[in-house]
Amino acid sequence: MNTQETKQQETEVWWGGYSPWTMTPSFSVAIALTGVIVWWGWNFLERGDIRLGILSLTGFVWFVQLLRFGYRFFGANYHLTTRRLMQETGLMNKTLRMVWLDKVESVVVERSNLEEFLGVGRVVIQSVEKEPPMIWKGVRNCNAAAERIRVMVEKVQSK
Repeated sequence: MNTQETKQQETEVWWGGYSPWTMTPSFSVAIALTGVIVWWGWNFLERGDIRLGILSLTGFVWFVQLLRFGYRFFGANYHLTTRRLMQETGLMNKTLRMVWLDKVESVVVERSNLEEFLGVGRVVIQSVEKEPPMIWKGVRNCNAAAERIRVMVEKVQSK
């Protein structure tokens, strides 16, 4: 390796996070649950209690759903640089996990049929060091992200 390559700065090649599309099924459940709550309230609550009952229950459902969405959307960031992979998780107590590209053993995409339909999935990165794999969850266009990682790994490991 020449001195110019060692002085080359680390630059970001790809950045991503948890895609909102990943939560489509749970948003669908929240919408259906809202419909059930409205139906239940309309048919089984006293006239004066309908508004309070429906607002309370649907408010709780959507509060929980939006908390889950916020935590996942704002609490997961994935970075590919010219030297390493990084996974940042959490909102208040952020954790950072890194894997050097020269230590990557395999990059695999996992997704269910529904995730494939939605265009999202998980990128599983296994390092040669026998620690648990790094899993990037909810990645939009996960095949393209995995391929970009593979290209960078090959580039680094061939030097």
